[in-house]
Amino acid sequence: MNCLKEFRKALAIIGFLMFFVTAEPYAQNVSVSVNCTTIVNIISDHLYGCNIAVWDQEVNGTNAAFNDAMTSSGIKYYRWPGGSWADIVMWNGYMSTGVTYAQSLSMLQENGGTMQPICNFSGYWGNTQHTLAQTVQAAADEVTDYNITRKLGAKYWEIGNEEYGKWEQGYTNGVTYGAEYCSFYTAMKAVDSTIKVGAVVTVPREPYSEWVYDLTFSIDALASMKAQKIVPDFLIIHEYPYNEIFDDSVTQQNDTAVTGRCIDLWPSYIDTFNTWVTNAFGASNVGKVQYLVTEFNALPVSEANPGQMLNAMYISQSLMEFARLGVAGASPWLAEYYIGAGDPTWYVYPMFNFNYGTRVVNATITPANTRTRAWAALDSSGNLTMFLANNSLSDSSNATITLQGVTGGASGEKWTMQTSGSGWKPELTAVTINGTASPAQASIKGLSGQKITTGTTFSVSLPAYSMTWLRIPITGGGSSTLPEKQALRPVKPGASINQIGRNEFIVKLLMAAAMNPEWIVSVYNVNGKRIYSKTGNGDATTLALGNAASGVYFCTTTVDGLKLVNMLVVK
Repeated sequence: MNCLKEFRKALAIIGFLMFFVTAEPYAQNVSVSVNCTTIVNIISDHLYGCNIAVWDQEVNGTNAAFNDAMTSSGIKYYRWPGGSWADIVMWNGYMSTGVTYAQSLSMLQENGGTMQPICNFSGYWGNTQHTLAQTVQAAADEVTDYNITRKLGAKYWEIGNEEYGKWEQGYTNGVTYGAEYCSFYTAMKAVDSTIKVGAVVTVPREPYSEWVYDLTFSIDALASMKAQKIVPDFLIIHEYPYNEIFDDSVTQQNDTAVTGRCIDLWPSYIDTFNTWVTNAFGASNVGKVQYLVTEFNALPVSEANPGQMLNAMYISQSLMEFARLGVAGASPWLAEYYIGAGDPTWYVYPMFNFNYGTRVVNATITPANTRTRAWAALDSSGNLTMFLANNSLSDSSNATITLQGVTGGASGEKWTMQTSGSGWKPELTAVTINGTASPAQASIKGLSGQKITTGTTFSVSLPAYSMTWLRIPITGGGSSTLPEKQALRPVKPGASINQIGRNEFIVKLLMAAAMNPEWIVSVYNVNGKRIYSKTGNGDATTLALGNAASGVYFCTTTVDGLKLVNMLVVK
Protein backbone atom coordinates (compact mmCIF):
# COMPACT_ATOMS: atom_id res chain seq x y z
CA MET A 1 0.00 0.00 0.00
CA ASN A 2 1.46 3.42 -0.93
CA CYS A 3 0.68 7.00 -1.97
CA LEU A 4 -0.05 5.96 -5.56
CA LYS A 5 -2.79 3.66 -4.29
CA GLU A 6 -4.19 6.45 -2.12
CA PHE A 7 -4.36 8.69 -5.21
CA ARG A 8 -6.22 5.99 -7.16
CA LYS A 9 -8.60 5.62 -4.23
CA ALA A 10 -9.31 9.34 -4.22
CA LEU A 11 -10.21 9.20 -7.91
CA ALA A 12 -12.71 6.48 -7.09
CA ILE A 13 -14.65 8.58 -4.56
CA ILE A 14 -16.89 10.16 -7.20
CA GLY A 15 -18.01 6.73 -8.32
CA PHE A 16 -18.47 5.77 -4.68
CA LEU A 17 -20.85 8.69 -4.02
CA MET A 18 -22.84 8.17 -7.24
CA PHE A 19 -23.14 4.49 -6.39
CA PHE A 20 -24.93 5.15 -3.11
CA VAL A 21 -27.25 7.78 -4.52
CA THR A 22 -28.79 5.15 -6.83
CA ALA A 23 -28.47 1.95 -4.78
CA GLU A 24 -31.39 0.99 -2.52
CA PRO A 25 -31.23 -2.81 -2.11
CA TYR A 26 -34.20 -4.49 -0.52
CA ALA A 27 -34.14 -7.01 2.30
CA GLN A 28 -36.34 -10.05 2.72
CA ASN A 29 -37.28 -12.42 5.50
CA VAL A 30 -35.18 -15.57 5.58
CA SER A 31 -34.85 -18.97 7.22
CA VAL A 32 -31.45 -20.01 8.59
CA SER A 33 -30.67 -23.68 9.26
CA VAL A 34 -27.57 -24.31 11.39
CA ASN A 35 -25.92 -27.74 11.31
CA CYS A 36 -24.41 -27.91 14.81
CA THR A 37 -23.03 -31.45 14.48
CA THR A 38 -20.24 -31.03 11.93
CA ILE A 39 -17.23 -28.75 12.27
CA VAL A 40 -16.18 -27.41 8.87
CA ASN A 41 -13.16 -25.39 10.00
CA ILE A 42 -11.25 -24.16 13.03
CA ILE A 43 -10.72 -20.37 13.02
CA SER A 44 -7.03 -19.48 13.09
CA ASP A 45 -5.92 -17.12 15.85
CA HIS A 46 -4.36 -15.01 13.06
CA LEU A 47 -7.73 -14.31 11.40
CA TYR A 48 -8.29 -11.10 13.36
CA GLY A 49 -5.03 -9.29 12.60
CA CYS A 50 -4.23 -5.80 11.31
CA ASN A 51 -1.69 -3.77 9.36
CA ILE A 52 0.58 -1.16 10.90
CA ALA A 53 3.01 1.05 9.00
CA VAL A 54 6.31 2.55 10.06
CA TRP A 55 5.47 5.92 8.49
CA ASP A 56 2.63 6.24 11.04
CA GLN A 57 3.84 7.81 14.29
CA GLU A 58 0.76 6.46 16.08
CA VAL A 59 2.48 3.05 16.27
CA ASN A 60 5.68 4.23 17.95
CA GLY A 61 4.73 2.78 21.33
CA THR A 62 4.05 6.08 23.10
CA ASN A 63 0.54 6.80 21.77
CA ALA A 64 -1.69 5.79 24.66
CA ALA A 65 -4.92 6.14 22.64
CA PHE A 66 -3.66 3.81 19.93
CA ASN A 67 -2.27 1.30 22.45
CA ASP A 68 -5.50 1.27 24.46
CA ALA A 69 -7.64 0.89 21.34
CA MET A 70 -5.62 -2.03 20.04
CA THR A 71 -5.47 -3.74 23.43
CA SER A 72 -9.25 -3.37 23.82
CA SER A 73 -9.81 -4.76 20.31
CA GLY A 74 -8.24 -8.11 21.16
CA ILE A 75 -5.98 -7.90 18.09
CA LYS A 76 -2.69 -9.73 18.64
CA TYR A 77 -1.09 -9.98 15.19
CA TYR A 78 0.41 -6.96 13.44
CA ARG A 79 1.64 -7.01 9.85
CA TRP A 80 4.81 -4.85 9.75
CA PRO A 81 6.48 -2.61 8.48
CA GLY A 82 3.57 -1.75 6.19
CA GLY A 83 2.79 -2.46 2.56
CA SER A 84 5.10 -0.95 -0.02
CA TRP A 85 7.43 0.48 2.61
CA ALA A 86 8.53 -3.07 3.34
CA ASP A 87 10.49 -2.89 0.08
CA ILE A 88 12.22 0.42 0.78
CA VAL A 89 13.26 0.01 4.43
CA MET A 90 15.18 -2.58 6.42
CA TRP A 91 14.18 -3.90 9.80
CA ASN A 92 17.44 -3.16 11.63
CA GLY A 93 17.48 0.62 11.39
CA TYR A 94 17.79 1.49 7.70
CA MET A 95 14.82 3.85 7.66
CA SER A 96 15.07 7.42 6.41
CA THR A 97 12.01 8.39 8.43
CA GLY A 98 9.25 6.81 10.45
CA VAL A 99 8.98 4.43 13.37
CA THR A 100 12.02 2.31 14.23
CA TYR A 101 12.15 -1.42 14.87
CA ALA A 102 12.79 -0.77 18.58
CA GLN A 103 9.76 1.53 18.81
CA SER A 104 7.58 -1.04 17.07
CA LEU A 105 8.71 -3.70 19.53
CA SER A 106 7.79 -1.33 22.35
CA MET A 107 4.29 -0.89 20.92
CA LEU A 108 3.86 -4.65 20.63
CA GLN A 109 4.96 -5.09 24.22
CA GLU A 110 2.39 -2.51 25.33
CA ASN A 111 -0.38 -4.30 23.43
CA GLY A 112 0.70 -7.90 24.01
CA GLY A 113 1.01 -8.38 20.25
CA THR A 114 3.28 -10.22 17.83
CA MET A 115 4.71 -9.17 14.48
CA GLN A 116 3.77 -10.69 11.18
CA PRO A 117 6.83 -9.39 9.32
CA ILE A 118 7.20 -8.50 5.65
CA CYS A 119 10.78 -9.03 4.53
CA ASN A 120 12.34 -6.60 2.07
CA PHE A 121 12.36 -8.36 -1.32
CA SER A 122 13.58 -5.54 -3.55
CA GLY A 123 17.06 -5.24 -1.99
CA TYR A 124 16.66 -1.48 -1.85
CA TRP A 125 17.12 0.34 1.46
CA GLY A 126 19.25 3.16 2.81
CA ASN A 127 19.25 4.70 -0.72
CA THR A 128 21.32 1.74 -1.92
CA GLN A 129 20.50 -1.27 -4.09
CA HIS A 130 21.82 -4.45 -2.47
CA THR A 131 22.48 -7.88 -3.96
CA LEU A 132 20.09 -10.80 -3.62
CA ALA A 133 22.54 -12.51 -1.28
CA GLN A 134 22.69 -9.46 0.98
CA THR A 135 18.90 -9.12 1.01
CA VAL A 136 18.35 -12.79 1.80
CA GLN A 137 20.91 -12.62 4.59
CA ALA A 138 19.12 -9.59 6.06
CA ALA A 139 15.86 -11.56 6.14
CA ALA A 140 17.57 -14.50 7.84
CA ASP A 141 19.10 -12.09 10.35
CA GLU A 142 15.64 -10.73 11.13
CA VAL A 143 14.38 -14.23 11.89
CA THR A 144 17.42 -14.75 14.12
CA ASP A 145 16.83 -11.51 16.01
CA TYR A 146 13.05 -11.76 16.45
CA ASN A 147 12.50 -15.49 16.89
CA ILE A 148 15.81 -16.85 18.19
CA THR A 149 17.45 -14.05 20.17
CA ARG A 150 14.32 -12.31 21.44
CA LYS A 151 12.17 -15.49 21.39
CA LEU A 152 9.11 -13.50 20.24
CA GLY A 153 7.76 -16.23 17.99
CA ALA A 154 6.58 -14.66 14.74
CA LYS A 155 4.92 -17.45 12.74
CA TYR A 156 4.06 -15.97 9.33
CA TRP A 157 6.79 -14.20 7.32
CA GLU A 158 6.01 -12.55 3.98
CA ILE A 159 8.54 -12.13 1.18
CA GLY A 160 7.94 -8.71 -0.34
CA ASN A 161 4.77 -6.76 -1.02
CA GLU A 162 2.76 -6.83 -4.28
CA GLU A 163 5.78 -7.62 -6.44
CA TYR A 164 3.44 -8.03 -9.44
CA GLY A 165 2.68 -4.27 -9.41
CA LYS A 166 4.54 -1.57 -11.31
CA TRP A 167 4.12 0.76 -8.33
CA GLU A 168 6.30 -1.52 -6.20
CA GLN A 169 10.03 -1.03 -5.64
CA GLY A 170 10.56 -4.77 -6.12
CA TYR A 171 8.34 -5.09 -9.21
CA THR A 172 9.31 -8.11 -11.27
CA ASN A 173 7.87 -11.06 -13.18
CA GLY A 174 6.60 -14.28 -11.65
CA VAL A 175 9.52 -16.42 -12.83
CA THR A 176 12.07 -14.17 -11.11
CA TYR A 177 9.99 -13.71 -7.98
CA GLY A 178 9.45 -17.47 -7.60
CA ALA A 179 13.14 -18.27 -8.00
CA GLU A 180 14.27 -15.58 -5.55
CA TYR A 181 11.51 -16.50 -3.07
CA CYS A 182 13.15 -19.94 -2.84
CA SER A 183 16.41 -18.33 -1.71
CA PHE A 184 14.59 -16.51 1.12
CA TYR A 185 12.65 -19.65 2.04
CA THR A 186 15.77 -21.80 2.36
CA ALA A 187 17.83 -19.27 4.32
CA MET A 188 15.06 -18.31 6.74
CA LYS A 189 13.99 -21.90 7.42
CA ALA A 190 17.62 -22.75 8.17
CA VAL A 191 17.40 -20.28 11.06
CA ASP A 192 13.97 -21.38 12.33
CA SER A 193 12.33 -24.38 10.70
CA THR A 194 9.02 -23.73 12.50
CA ILE A 195 8.20 -20.49 10.67
CA LYS A 196 5.92 -20.25 7.65
CA VAL A 197 7.28 -18.30 4.68
CA GLY A 198 4.71 -16.75 2.36
CA ALA A 199 4.74 -15.96 -1.36
CA VAL A 200 2.93 -13.17 -3.18
CA VAL A 201 0.11 -14.00 -5.62
CA THR A 202 -2.49 -11.92 -7.46
CA VAL A 203 -6.25 -12.24 -7.19
CA PRO A 204 -7.59 -14.28 -10.13
CA ARG A 205 -9.64 -11.66 -11.93
CA GLU A 206 -9.15 -9.30 -14.83
CA PRO A 207 -7.71 -6.09 -13.35
CA TYR A 208 -8.52 -2.54 -14.33
CA SER A 209 -6.10 -0.52 -16.40
CA GLU A 210 -4.68 1.64 -13.63
CA TRP A 211 -3.46 -1.42 -11.72
CA VAL A 212 -1.69 -3.16 -14.62
CA TYR A 213 -1.20 -6.53 -12.98
CA ASP A 214 0.90 -9.19 -14.63
CA LEU A 215 -1.84 -11.76 -15.20
CA THR A 216 0.64 -14.63 -15.38
CA PHE A 217 2.59 -13.62 -12.28
CA SER A 218 1.08 -16.15 -9.85
CA ILE A 219 1.20 -19.16 -12.14
CA ASP A 220 4.76 -18.39 -13.26
CA ALA A 221 5.92 -17.82 -9.68
CA LEU A 222 4.50 -21.14 -8.47
CA ALA A 223 6.01 -22.98 -11.45
CA SER A 224 9.38 -21.41 -10.65
CA MET A 225 9.14 -22.64 -7.05
CA LYS A 226 8.19 -26.10 -8.26
CA ALA A 227 11.31 -26.17 -10.44
CA GLN A 228 13.39 -25.69 -7.29
CA LYS A 229 11.31 -28.26 -5.35
CA ILE A 230 10.05 -25.64 -2.88
CA VAL A 231 6.39 -25.63 -1.81
CA PRO A 232 5.42 -22.28 -0.26
CA ASP A 233 3.95 -22.39 3.23
CA PHE A 234 1.28 -19.84 2.40
CA LEU A 235 0.13 -17.53 -0.36
CA ILE A 236 -0.28 -13.78 0.24
CA ILE A 237 -3.52 -12.29 -1.10
CA HIS A 238 -4.55 -8.62 -1.38
CA GLU A 239 -7.96 -7.39 -2.49
CA TYR A 240 -9.46 -3.92 -2.74
CA PRO A 241 -12.94 -4.43 -4.19
CA TYR A 242 -13.86 -0.77 -4.72
CA ASN A 243 -12.24 -1.08 -8.14
CA GLU A 244 -14.64 -3.90 -8.93
CA ILE A 245 -17.59 -1.92 -7.56
CA PHE A 246 -17.03 1.40 -9.25
CA ASP A 247 -16.42 0.01 -12.74
CA ASP A 248 -19.65 -2.00 -12.78
CA SER A 249 -22.32 -1.26 -15.32
CA VAL A 250 -25.50 0.39 -14.08
CA THR A 251 -27.41 -2.91 -14.23
CA GLN A 252 -24.89 -4.45 -11.83
CA GLN A 253 -25.10 -1.66 -9.25
CA ASN A 254 -28.20 -2.90 -7.47
CA ASP A 255 -26.24 -4.28 -4.51
CA THR A 256 -24.31 -2.46 -1.81
CA ALA A 257 -20.54 -2.75 -1.83
CA VAL A 258 -20.61 -5.62 0.63
CA THR A 259 -23.13 -7.74 -1.27
CA GLY A 260 -23.27 -9.53 -4.58
CA ARG A 261 -19.93 -10.28 -6.14
CA CYS A 262 -17.79 -8.50 -3.54
CA ILE A 263 -18.35 -11.10 -0.82
CA ASP A 264 -19.18 -13.92 -3.22
CA LEU A 265 -15.85 -13.53 -5.00
CA TRP A 266 -13.99 -15.07 -2.04
CA PRO A 267 -15.08 -18.68 -2.66
CA SER A 268 -14.19 -18.37 -6.35
CA TYR A 269 -10.78 -16.96 -5.43
CA ILE A 270 -10.10 -19.86 -3.06
CA ASP A 271 -11.17 -22.34 -5.74
CA THR A 272 -8.70 -20.76 -8.18
CA PHE A 273 -5.86 -20.75 -5.64
CA ASN A 274 -6.58 -24.43 -4.97
CA THR A 275 -6.35 -25.10 -8.70
CA TRP A 276 -3.03 -23.24 -8.94
CA VAL A 277 -1.62 -25.22 -6.01
CA THR A 278 -2.86 -28.49 -7.48
CA ASN A 279 -1.35 -27.76 -10.88
CA ALA A 280 2.00 -26.69 -9.44
CA PHE A 281 2.47 -29.02 -6.47
CA GLY A 282 -0.21 -31.71 -6.62
CA ALA A 283 -3.62 -32.07 -4.98
CA SER A 284 -2.09 -33.34 -1.73
CA ASN A 285 -0.81 -29.83 -1.06
CA VAL A 286 -4.25 -28.22 -1.19
CA GLY A 287 -4.89 -27.30 2.43
CA LYS A 288 -1.25 -27.71 3.30
CA VAL A 289 -0.44 -24.48 1.47
CA GLN A 290 -2.33 -21.90 3.52
CA TYR A 291 -3.85 -18.61 2.36
CA LEU A 292 -3.54 -15.27 4.18
CA VAL A 293 -5.40 -12.14 3.07
CA THR A 294 -2.87 -9.65 4.38
CA GLU A 295 -4.48 -6.54 2.85
CA PHE A 296 -8.15 -5.87 2.13
CA ASN A 297 -10.42 -2.84 2.43
CA ALA A 298 -13.55 -1.43 0.79
CA LEU A 299 -12.89 2.29 1.25
CA PRO A 300 -11.66 4.35 -1.71
CA VAL A 301 -9.75 6.66 0.66
CA SER A 302 -8.77 6.66 4.31
CA GLU A 303 -10.50 7.40 7.58
CA ALA A 304 -12.02 10.78 6.65
CA ASN A 305 -13.98 9.27 3.79
CA PRO A 306 -17.72 8.58 3.89
CA GLY A 307 -18.39 4.89 4.06
CA GLN A 308 -16.86 3.59 7.27
CA MET A 309 -19.97 1.58 8.07
CA LEU A 310 -19.82 0.16 4.56
CA ASN A 311 -16.22 -0.85 5.21
CA ALA A 312 -17.16 -2.49 8.50
CA MET A 313 -19.89 -4.45 6.73
CA TYR A 314 -17.47 -5.57 4.03
CA ILE A 315 -14.67 -6.53 6.44
CA SER A 316 -16.94 -8.38 8.88
CA GLN A 317 -18.57 -10.49 6.15
CA SER A 318 -15.22 -11.14 4.50
CA LEU A 319 -13.85 -12.38 7.83
CA MET A 320 -16.76 -14.79 8.16
CA GLU A 321 -16.18 -16.10 4.64
CA PHE A 322 -12.49 -16.51 5.49
CA ALA A 323 -13.49 -18.48 8.59
CA ARG A 324 -15.82 -20.71 6.58
CA LEU A 325 -13.30 -21.23 3.76
CA GLY A 326 -10.33 -21.95 6.03
CA VAL A 327 -8.26 -18.83 5.34
CA ALA A 328 -5.45 -18.88 7.91
CA GLY A 329 -5.07 -15.16 8.54
CA ALA A 330 -6.32 -11.71 7.58
CA SER A 331 -5.34 -8.10 8.21
CA PRO A 332 -7.31 -5.14 6.78
CA TRP A 333 -5.61 -1.99 5.63
CA LEU A 334 -4.82 0.00 7.89
CA ALA A 335 -5.07 0.01 11.72
CA GLU A 336 -4.70 3.80 11.80
CA TYR A 337 -7.99 4.12 9.89
CA TYR A 338 -9.99 2.31 12.56
CA ILE A 339 -8.98 3.63 15.95
CA GLY A 340 -11.19 6.74 16.11
CA ALA A 341 -13.86 6.72 18.81
CA GLY A 342 -16.99 5.09 17.48
CA ASP A 343 -15.48 3.83 14.23
CA PRO A 344 -17.58 0.88 13.03
CA THR A 345 -14.67 -1.21 11.76
CA TRP A 346 -12.85 -1.00 15.10
CA TYR A 347 -15.89 -2.47 16.88
CA VAL A 348 -16.01 -5.45 14.52
CA TYR A 349 -12.80 -6.84 16.03
CA PRO A 350 -13.63 -7.01 19.75
CA MET A 351 -17.12 -8.25 18.92
CA PHE A 352 -15.62 -11.23 17.08
CA ASN A 353 -12.68 -11.71 19.44
CA PHE A 354 -14.82 -11.78 22.58
CA ASN A 355 -18.24 -13.00 21.42
CA TYR A 356 -17.66 -15.48 18.58
CA GLY A 357 -16.58 -19.11 18.64
CA THR A 358 -13.73 -20.78 16.79
CA ARG A 359 -15.29 -24.03 15.50
CA VAL A 360 -17.14 -23.15 12.33
CA VAL A 361 -20.39 -24.92 11.43
CA ASN A 362 -22.56 -24.47 8.37
CA ALA A 363 -25.41 -21.96 8.35
CA THR A 364 -27.66 -22.30 5.29
CA ILE A 365 -29.93 -19.40 4.43
CA THR A 366 -33.09 -19.60 2.29
CA PRO A 367 -34.08 -18.08 0.05
CA ALA A 368 -30.49 -17.44 -1.02
CA ASN A 369 -29.90 -13.71 -1.39
CA THR A 370 -27.24 -11.06 -1.14
CA ARG A 371 -29.04 -8.85 1.38
CA THR A 372 -29.22 -11.00 4.51
CA ARG A 373 -26.35 -13.34 5.35
CA ALA A 374 -25.53 -15.66 8.27
CA TRP A 375 -22.57 -17.59 9.68
CA ALA A 376 -22.16 -19.73 12.82
CA ALA A 377 -19.49 -21.24 15.09
CA LEU A 378 -19.31 -23.14 18.38
CA ASP A 379 -17.41 -21.66 21.31
CA SER A 380 -15.59 -23.46 24.12
CA SER A 381 -18.32 -22.84 26.70
CA GLY A 382 -21.13 -24.84 25.16
CA ASN A 383 -22.66 -22.06 23.07
CA LEU A 384 -23.58 -21.63 19.45
CA THR A 385 -22.50 -18.19 18.27
CA MET A 386 -23.84 -16.56 15.11
CA PHE A 387 -23.17 -13.50 12.99
CA LEU A 388 -25.89 -12.07 10.76
CA ALA A 389 -25.71 -9.05 8.44
CA ASN A 390 -28.55 -7.16 6.84
CA ASN A 391 -27.04 -5.31 3.88
CA SER A 392 -30.17 -3.43 2.89
CA LEU A 393 -29.85 0.34 3.27
CA SER A 394 -33.53 0.78 4.06
CA ASP A 395 -35.39 -2.44 4.92
CA SER A 396 -35.34 -4.57 8.05
CA SER A 397 -35.34 -8.36 7.81
CA ASN A 398 -36.56 -11.19 10.01
CA ALA A 399 -34.46 -14.36 10.34
CA THR A 400 -36.06 -17.59 11.56
CA ILE A 401 -33.24 -19.76 12.90
CA THR A 402 -33.43 -23.55 13.31
CA LEU A 403 -30.68 -25.51 15.08
CA GLN A 404 -29.99 -29.07 13.87
CA GLY A 405 -28.49 -31.81 16.06
CA VAL A 406 -28.76 -29.93 19.36
CA THR A 407 -31.31 -28.36 21.67
CA GLY A 408 -31.12 -24.61 22.03
CA GLY A 409 -31.42 -22.96 25.42
CA ALA A 410 -34.56 -20.93 26.16
CA SER A 411 -32.65 -17.68 26.50
CA GLY A 412 -29.68 -16.27 24.56
CA GLU A 413 -27.92 -12.97 24.01
CA LYS A 414 -27.91 -10.53 21.10
CA TRP A 415 -25.67 -7.62 20.15
CA THR A 416 -26.86 -5.45 17.24
CA MET A 417 -24.56 -2.82 15.76
CA GLN A 418 -26.03 -0.01 13.66
CA THR A 419 -24.99 3.44 12.59
CA SER A 420 -25.64 6.12 15.19
CA GLY A 421 -28.23 8.77 14.40
CA SER A 422 -30.18 9.05 11.18
CA GLY A 423 -29.41 9.85 7.59
CA TRP A 424 -27.22 8.32 4.92
CA LYS A 425 -26.12 5.21 6.75
CA PRO A 426 -22.95 4.17 4.89
CA GLU A 427 -21.61 7.69 5.43
CA LEU A 428 -21.93 7.74 9.21
CA THR A 429 -18.82 7.02 11.24
CA ALA A 430 -20.29 6.21 14.66
CA VAL A 431 -22.33 3.26 15.86
CA THR A 432 -24.74 2.10 18.51
CA ILE A 433 -24.55 -1.37 20.04
CA ASN A 434 -27.88 -2.43 21.56
CA GLY A 435 -28.86 1.24 21.57
CA THR A 436 -25.72 2.58 23.31
CA ALA A 437 -23.92 5.12 21.14
CA SER A 438 -20.18 4.51 20.69
CA PRO A 439 -19.62 2.31 23.77
CA ALA A 440 -16.31 2.88 25.52
CA GLN A 441 -13.63 0.76 23.89
CA ALA A 442 -12.48 -0.79 27.15
CA SER A 443 -16.07 -1.91 27.87
CA ILE A 444 -16.57 -4.09 24.80
CA LYS A 445 -14.88 -7.21 26.15
CA GLY A 446 -17.39 -7.49 28.96
CA LEU A 447 -20.38 -5.92 27.22
CA SER A 448 -23.48 -7.95 28.09
CA GLY A 449 -25.83 -8.86 25.29
CA GLN A 450 -29.54 -8.15 25.17
CA LYS A 451 -31.50 -11.12 26.50
CA ILE A 452 -33.62 -12.78 23.82
CA THR A 453 -35.90 -15.81 23.67
CA THR A 454 -34.19 -18.56 21.71
CA GLY A 455 -34.71 -22.36 21.77
CA THR A 456 -34.22 -24.81 18.92
CA THR A 457 -36.27 -22.61 16.56
CA PHE A 458 -36.58 -18.87 17.10
CA SER A 459 -36.68 -15.58 15.22
CA VAL A 460 -34.43 -12.52 15.27
CA SER A 461 -35.20 -9.09 13.81
CA LEU A 462 -32.34 -7.56 11.80
CA PRO A 463 -32.58 -3.78 11.37
CA ALA A 464 -31.64 -2.21 8.06
CA TYR A 465 -27.90 -1.96 7.45
CA SER A 466 -26.87 -3.73 10.63
CA MET A 467 -24.64 -6.43 12.06
CA THR A 468 -25.90 -8.83 14.73
CA TRP A 469 -24.02 -11.27 16.96
CA LEU A 470 -25.88 -14.04 18.85
CA ARG A 471 -24.84 -16.38 21.65
CA ILE A 472 -27.16 -19.35 22.29
CA PRO A 473 -26.56 -22.02 24.97
CA ILE A 474 -26.99 -25.50 23.48
CA THR A 475 -27.09 -29.07 24.69
CA GLY A 476 -26.98 -32.39 22.87
CA GLY A 477 -24.64 -34.48 20.82
CA GLY A 478 -23.36 -36.21 23.94
CA SER A 479 -21.59 -33.13 25.29
CA SER A 480 -22.74 -29.72 26.48
CA THR A 481 -19.43 -28.16 25.49
CA LEU A 482 -18.67 -29.80 22.15
CA PRO A 483 -21.88 -31.02 20.51
CA GLU A 484 -20.38 -32.45 17.33
CA LYS A 485 -19.39 -35.89 16.15
CA GLN A 486 -15.67 -35.24 16.46
CA ALA A 487 -16.04 -34.96 20.23
CA LEU A 488 -16.36 -38.75 20.21
CA ARG A 489 -12.86 -39.21 18.85
CA PRO A 490 -10.42 -40.80 21.28
CA VAL A 491 -7.96 -38.58 23.12
CA LYS A 492 -5.05 -40.74 21.97
CA PRO A 493 -4.36 -40.43 18.22
CA GLY A 494 -4.44 -43.60 16.18
CA ALA A 495 -4.93 -45.09 12.72
CA SER A 496 -7.05 -48.04 11.63
CA ILE A 497 -6.59 -49.88 8.32
CA ASN A 498 -9.22 -51.99 6.56
CA GLN A 499 -8.61 -54.01 3.40
CA ILE A 500 -11.12 -53.41 0.59
CA GLY A 501 -9.38 -55.37 -2.17
CA ARG A 502 -6.31 -57.50 -2.85
CA ASN A 503 -4.02 -54.47 -2.84
CA GLU A 504 -6.31 -51.69 -1.65
CA PHE A 505 -6.71 -50.44 1.91
CA ILE A 506 -8.61 -47.68 3.71
CA VAL A 507 -6.55 -45.80 6.30
CA LYS A 508 -8.73 -43.97 8.82
CA LEU A 509 -7.14 -41.47 11.20
CA LEU A 510 -8.43 -41.06 14.75
CA MET A 511 -7.51 -37.69 16.21
CA ALA A 512 -8.37 -35.86 19.41
CA ALA A 513 -8.45 -32.45 17.74
CA ALA A 514 -11.64 -31.41 15.98
CA MET A 515 -9.91 -30.65 12.69
CA ASN A 516 -8.60 -32.28 9.56
CA PRO A 517 -5.00 -33.24 10.30
CA GLU A 518 -2.11 -33.23 7.85
CA TRP A 519 -0.59 -36.69 7.40
CA ILE A 520 1.99 -38.72 5.50
CA VAL A 521 1.29 -42.40 4.82
CA SER A 522 4.17 -44.64 3.69
CA VAL A 523 4.31 -48.39 2.99
CA TYR A 524 7.51 -50.47 3.38
CA ASN A 525 8.31 -54.08 2.52
CA VAL A 526 9.95 -56.42 5.05
CA ASN A 527 13.40 -55.31 3.86
CA GLY A 528 12.64 -51.70 4.81
CA LYS A 529 12.28 -50.44 1.24
CA ARG A 530 9.56 -47.84 0.77
CA ILE A 531 7.19 -48.84 -2.04
CA TYR A 532 4.44 -46.25 -1.57
CA SER A 533 3.98 -42.77 -0.08
CA LYS A 534 1.10 -40.34 0.03
CA THR A 535 0.42 -36.99 1.77
CA GLY A 536 -2.81 -35.13 2.38
CA ASN A 537 -5.42 -33.80 4.80
CA GLY A 538 -8.59 -35.30 6.23
CA ASP A 539 -9.78 -38.25 8.21
CA ALA A 540 -9.24 -41.06 5.71
CA THR A 541 -7.44 -42.06 2.54
CA THR A 542 -7.24 -45.04 0.21
CA LEU A 543 -3.98 -46.90 -0.40
CA ALA A 544 -3.70 -48.54 -3.82
CA LEU A 545 -0.52 -50.63 -3.89
CA GLY A 546 -0.76 -51.55 -7.56
CA ASN A 547 1.11 -54.77 -8.43
CA ALA A 548 2.60 -55.30 -5.00
CA ALA A 549 3.57 -58.94 -4.48
CA SER A 550 1.81 -61.07 -1.90
CA GLY A 551 3.33 -60.76 1.55
CA VAL A 552 3.59 -58.67 4.67
CA TYR A 553 4.10 -54.90 4.54
CA PHE A 554 4.35 -52.16 7.15
CA CYS A 555 2.39 -48.92 6.91
CA THR A 556 3.56 -45.82 8.81
CA THR A 557 1.22 -42.87 9.28
CA THR A 558 2.87 -39.65 10.45
CA VAL A 559 0.42 -37.06 11.77
CA ASP A 560 1.02 -34.07 14.04
CA GLY A 561 4.58 -35.30 14.63
CA LEU A 562 3.42 -38.75 15.80
CA LYS A 563 4.37 -41.88 13.81
CA LEU A 564 1.86 -44.75 13.88
CA VAL A 565 2.71 -48.23 12.52
CA ASN A 566 0.29 -50.83 11.14
CA MET A 567 0.82 -54.14 9.37
CA LEU A 568 -0.64 -54.89 5.92
CA VAL A 569 -1.04 -58.31 4.35
CA VAL A 570 -1.38 -58.62 0.57
CA LYS A 571 -2.68 -62.13 -0.22
